[in-house]
Amino acid sequence: ALTSAGGGGKAARATLARAADAAGAPPCARGRRGQGSRALARTLARAPAADLRPGGPAYADLAALCGALEALLSA
Repeated sequence: ALTSAGGGGKAARATLARAADAAGAPPCARGRRGQGSRALARTLARAPAADLRPGGPAYADLAALCGALEALLSA
């Protein structure tokens, strides 16, 4: 769903919303969004650098997340 949403468009965002619903993600709220962003930042700050580099175990997921955020923010 992240990879799809990274492509932009309404259909891609709808796919991402369905994935969030399937995962039981709660609706977005301003306070929770900020808390989630800070938690993600803390997690990434503690991740081994090798995991975040191209070919690392987290790289593909982070690249997809980046694409999804970029598409959502530019919509």
